[in-house]
Amino acid sequence: MFRHKHKHPAFKALRDTVAFVVLCVALQGYVARTDGAEAAAAFRTVWPTLAVCCAGGALLVYCAGAAALPLRVSAIFSAMGMALQVSLHPANANELKIFCLLSFVGCICTALVFALLRVIPQTVVYTFCIITSVVSFLFLRIFSKPINSTWAWVSVAGHSFQLTEALKLILVIGFSAAVTNDAWNEGVRFRAVLLLLAVCTGGFFMVNELGTLLVCILDFGVMALLYCSIKHTLSLVAFGALTGGVGYAFLKLCSGMQNPAGPFRLGQLVCRKLAVRLHYFGISDFSTLSSKEVRSSAYQAYTTWRSLLLARPMGASPYRVSTPVADSDLILATLANRGGWICLLLALFGTFLLIIASLLLSTRCGGWLSCVGTGAGCSVGLAGLVNLFSTASLLLIGVQFPFLGAGGSSFICSWAAITLLLCSTIPTRQGSRELLAASQITKEDVS
Repeated sequence: MFRHKHKHPAFKALRDTVAFVVLCVALQGYVARTDGAEAAAAFRTVWPTLAVCCAGGALLVYCAGAAALPLRVSAIFSAMGMALQVSLHPANANELKIFCLLSFVGCICTALVFALLRVIPQTVVYTFCIITSVVSFLFLRIFSKPINSTWAWVSVAGHSFQLTEALKLILVIGFSAAVTNDAWNEGVRFRAVLLLLAVCTGGFFMVNELGTLLVCILDFGVMALLYCSIKHTLSLVAFGALTGGVGYAFLKLCSGMQNPAGPFRLGQLVCRKLAVRLHYFGISDFSTLSSKEVRSSAYQAYTTWRSLLLARPMGASPYRVSTPVADSDLILATLANRGGWICLLLALFGTFLLIIASLLLSTRCGGWLSCVGTGAGCSVGLAGLVNLFSTASLLLIGVQFPFLGAGGSSFICSWAAITLLLCSTIPTRQGSRELLAASQITKEDVS
C-alpha cells in the first residue's frame, strides 16, 4: 500500500501523511458512531493539527536518513489516544491541540540536544545529568505540591507538567554516557553507573514516584545487558533491587508510624488491605460506596477486570467503564471497553514494536549515542508494559501508557524519546558509508 519506486524524502513523508489521514478519518467515523456528534466535532478539530505535526516530523526524519518505523507507530498511538480522550472528554480538544504543537516543538528541540551530544564530551554530559537529576528531585520535593501523594508535577502558567517524565530521558542519557565512556576504565564506569542508579532510586522514592522508578530500573537493566558485562549487569540488578527494597521498606515504615497500629504492625496493615481488596471483588453494586472508596485501587481493579472480560472483539462494550480515566492510569481498560480487543492488542503490539525496533537499532549501531537511542525507545515500550501490569492489578503502582494516557507531559516526552531513537541512527549510517568506502578501497588495493 502506498508503494512507489520514487524514494524522495518528501514523497515518503506525503505517503505516511496520507495513510495517517485515512486512519484519522476512520477514527472520526468511529467516534461519531459511538460517542455522538459533540465528541466527533471536537476530534475533527484535533487530528488535522496532529497530522501536520506528524508530516513535518516525518519529513525531517526522512531528510536526515533515519528509520521512520517508530515514528509511524507513535503517530498511530497518538491518533488512537486523541480519539479516545476526546470521546471521553470533548472539552479537552483545545488542550490536546496545544499538546500536539508542543510535542512537535519538543521533537525539534530534542534533535538539537542530540546534535550537542555529538560534540560535548561524555564526562561533561554525565556530570550535567547527575547535577540536573539531584537538583530536580530536591526542587520537586521542596517546592512542588503533592498530587495523589506524589511530588512529580511543576505548575507553569496554570498548567501542570510532570517533570519526572523528562527525568527518565535525562537518566537514560546519563546512564549511556557512563557505560560507554572510553575515557574511563571499567571500574570508574561501574562506579559512575552505581552513583546514577542510587540518585535515581533515592530521588524517585523521595517524590513517591514508584512506577517511574520501576520503568527506569527496567530500562537500565536492558541497556546494561547490551553494553555491560554479565558480571556488572548482575551487580547493577542486585544493587537496584537492594536499594529499591530498602526504600520501599522505609516508606512502609513511615506510613506505619502515622497509623495507631504502630511502626511494627506492617504485616497487619498489609493483611487488612488484602482483606478489603477481596471484599471489593465480591461486590457487584458500588452505588453505596463513598467517593474515597470508589477511587481506591481495589475498586479500579474490579472495574478493570470487568471491562476487560466483557470487551467485544471490536466496538464498544454494553458495559460502560466507570473508572475515572482522566485522573488515573487505567487507560487500557477503557480502550478495551470502548474499542474492543482488537484496539487493545494493537496498542500492546505497538509497545513491543517500539522495544524491538530500538534493540535492532542498537545491534546495528555502535557508540554511546546508539545506547541513548536504545534507552529512549525501551523507556517508552517498557512504560507500556508496566501500565499493562498495573491495569491488570498485578502491580500496585500506576504509569501512564505512552501516547494514550491523559497526561500531556507523558505525550510530549514520549515523542521526545522517539526523536532520540531516530536521531541515534544518523551518525551510524554515516559511519556505515565510511566503512563501506574503506572496504572498497581495500579491495582495490588487493586487486
